[in-house]
Amino acid sequence: MSKSLKNFITIKEFCTKFTPRQIRFVFLTNKWWMPMTYSLESMMNAATLENRVFTFLSVLESKLKTNEYLIKNVCFSNVDKAHFKYFNGVRDNVHDAFCDNIDTSLVIKHILDLISFYYANEDSINNHLLYEICVYVKRILNAMGFIGEETKQDDSCTNFVLDVLNDYRNDIRDLCKKKSEFKDFYTASDKVRDKLKEKGYIIEDKGKDSRIRKANLS
Repeated sequence: MSKSLKNFITIKEFCTKFTPRQIRFVFLTNKWWMPMTYSLESMMNAATLENRVFTFLSVLESKLKTNEYLIKNVCFSNVDKAHFKYFNGVRDNVHDAFCDNIDTSLVIKHILDLISFYYANEDSINNHLLYEICVYVKRILNAMGFIGEETKQDDSCTNFVLDVLNDYRNDIRDLCKKKSEFKDFYTASDKVRDKLKEKGYIIEDKGKDSRIRKANLS
């Protein structure tokens, strides 16, 4: 890049177009000891990669939320055993890639292979393995800086709010079907207020309106 040729971009401008996580994907999908090419195409590829990885995690978390995956004394079929064998092979490959000059590009390749394996065998993957895969991929992404403490806390809060909204919607639907009295709807709304209070948020009624605030500003 050259200022005279006007084919350069400032870091400030660069950061307004792409997220820090996408930039990290560009860095870590290249071997750190080799030259790196910066281009719009490489950034778009990073954005696509980011979407694929985190959509995958979202799918897994959604399935784990509705499935029982900690059942004791479960029997594994031959298919389950084959799937676990593949997963263990991926873990070995990732470990070897980290040990081999911290080859993060190869680590990401193995994670992508695992994602492809999941989608190809989605209907036959045991819920126990589903849980193991989700935990493992998150651990590797955290080790490479893609998932930080703040992100995990935000995800926890987001999931809590989504659960509250979903429960509230179900309550309202049931009340409507039963043609319940108005006071029952107020009771359902108060349940939302009480659940949010557990997370440190207070809903205050001010005349006809309500407002929400954080109980502890520290």
